[in-house]
Order: sequence, then structure tokens, then C-alpha cells
Amino acid sequence: MAVTERDLERAEARTREEREGGYVLSARYDRRRRRVVVELSTGIEVTFSPASAEGLAGASPENLAHIEVSPSGTGLHWPQLDADLYVPALLQGIFGSRSWMAARLGAAGGRSRSEAKTTAARKNGRKGGRPRQIASGMSEPDASANLPRSAAVVRKVRRLIDLDSIELGAEFFPAHLSVALIDAILTARLRYEAQVVPLVKRYCRFFGLRRLRTDRSCLPPPRDQETLQDLVNHYEAFGVRRMEDEIFGARYRSPGTGISKVENIRRAAVALRKIGLENLQDAASRDPDEIACVLRPLKGIGAQTIHMFLMYAGNENYVKGDVHIRRFVADALDRKSVSAAEAEQVVQEAAGILGVAPRHLDYAIWRHASGAR
Repeated sequence: MAVTERDLERAEARTREEREGGYVLSARYDRRRRRVVVELSTGIEVTFSPASAEGLAGASPENLAHIEVSPSGTGLHWPQLDADLYVPALLQGIFGSRSWMAARLGAAGGRSRSEAKTTAARKNGRKGGRPRQIASGMSEPDASANLPRSAAVVRKVRRLIDLDSIELGAEFFPAHLSVALIDAILTARLRYEAQVVPLVKRYCRFFGLRRLRTDRSCLPPPRDQETLQDLVNHYEAFGVRRMEDEIFGARYRSPGTGISKVENIRRAAVALRKIGLENLQDAASRDPDEIACVLRPLKGIGAQTIHMFLMYAGNENYVKGDVHIRRFVADALDRKSVSAAEAEQVVQEAAGILGVAPRHLDYAIWRHASGAR
């Protein structure tokens, strides 16, 4: 169909309207933080994890670093990945096509087009993302798309939580990778301050370890850290039962299994050592997906525990969809409940809109929802 003068005028008007809400001045990939950083004309800086965006997950830092901004300032393009993001949609938490967003949120039968599923998707706000392609290679918004779920969470956060006044808890700055692992595995389905912290302190006291770092700005030298080999050696010296009774003083079971959490600490340490992890520096330099891959097959160590370990080990891009995070997200969406995976995805997207690390937003929401002080 021929493009008329009227079509061009409409396209130009739409571009002007889109730019009024802010357009991209620059975009870059921050290798240290492992996040894409977008500077807008409004003075706002938006950051997000590549794992949250269609076409960027799993890409190398080299490919992520090559970003092109469209002439209108409303689109981002990664030529080496053949990936595009539409910035006005990104600001609403839409990081890909509708089918991709639905799949990321665990929607069963993501390609199904039944009337019932279409209606349900519309009610739940699953529509959005990038519709048909236009001549520039970027995408224009779908006028029928509803605001994404992350927008509701952003509104609730802004209303209830002062992000600037909240600092990460001390537990996010362990002095040893072994302590991060112990803390993460014990945390599942236990009250953190009342049950988990005393057990971690018992372990540290027994072996003469400092639990937390004195300087949050840097990692302690490897020579000052207990290695995972040291942790495994303790098990070889004492055995699992004595580790439970004498050192930790508890026999909690990992969720859904008959395996004790103390035993799973040993199993996880052995698995992590197989990919060369010993200290905090090793964890910081390793691909988090590789870490997750070696822990995932272990019974009783689920996605939330893995995410918690990565967060304690210093990765800022993860969220743990525990009961408090799920409840906060469900309330923002006016729903009875949400899955852990959905809550994690929505909080990650909300963090990008708010310009904070997902880990920081996770902690702020947890602190508010749990009543922690």
C-alpha cells in the first residue's frame, strides 16, 4: 500500500508525542554492574539487566556494548544481536514482544490464541511490547496495550517506600563466600533474624570467623577469607551429624526433601568447587548462569535459594520471590497471589524503571512488607 502525505504527517506527529515523554541521549553497557544504562533527555537514567530483555539474555559483554540509538531517540538497537527495544515501552516495563513477555512470566501455552486466553491476558495486563515492524526497523506502540504489571508495582513503591533512605542489610556484605552460601541455604522458610542469623553466628564463632565485612566498598583479600575447601574440610573432620548438633545446633530440612539444610550446605560447596569457586572474588568473576547450573540439580536448593546466594555474593541483578515479595506484588496488582517467578520478573522490571538495582529494590520491598527495621 502506498504511503500518503497524511501517513507521513501522522508518523511525524506520533514521533513528536513520543519524544515529549523523554528520548535517549546515550546508551551504554556497564560491565561492572552488568546492566544497560540509558540516559534520557528528562535527566533520568534508566538501568536494566540484559537478562530481563528479549534478545539480550546470555549475550557477551562485547555484543551488549555495541548499542545504536535510533534517529528519533525512541529506539535502541544491538546490531550484533539483531535486537531492538522500544524506549517508551521500556519505560513502562515492557522488555520484549507480547509472546516473549508472557513466556517470561510463566504463561502456559504462550502461543495459544484462544479467545479465553486472550481475554485473560488482557485482564491481567499481559499485553504490550513490540507490535509490527515499521520502515525504520524499530517498533511502534500498540494502542490497545494495557499498562504492564511493573507500572503498578512502581506506583506502589513510590507511594510507600523511600528508596533513598534504605541501605542494603549487613547480610549482603559477608566476609566469606562460605558464609554467603550458609546464609542462603538456611534462609529458606525460616525467620531470618530469629532463626537464621543465630545459626550463622554459631558457625562463625566456632571456627573463629568474622561474619560480615568491615568495609562494604570492597571485598576482603582472598587470604583473609575462609574458602569453600575449608568449609568442606570441616564436614570431613566433624561429619554431618556433628555439624548439625555441635556447630549449627539445628536439624532443619530443605523444603520438599528429607535432606538437612546442613547437608545441603556441604553438597552445594562441593558443586561450586567443581567450577572453581572458593572465595568472593571467584563468585564475582563467574557467570551467574554457570553458578545456577551447578546448584540447580541439587534437591532442596531451588531458584529462590540460588538467587539469594547470588545476591549475598554481590550480584545486583537478582530478586528472591519470597512470600513478602509475592504478597507486595500481588497487592499492587490487586490479585490474590502471584508466583515467585512472576514476582521476580515484575520487580526486576520495576527496578529498571525506578533506576535502582533489582537487589536493592528486592531488599526495600522485603523490609517494608516484612516489617523489618
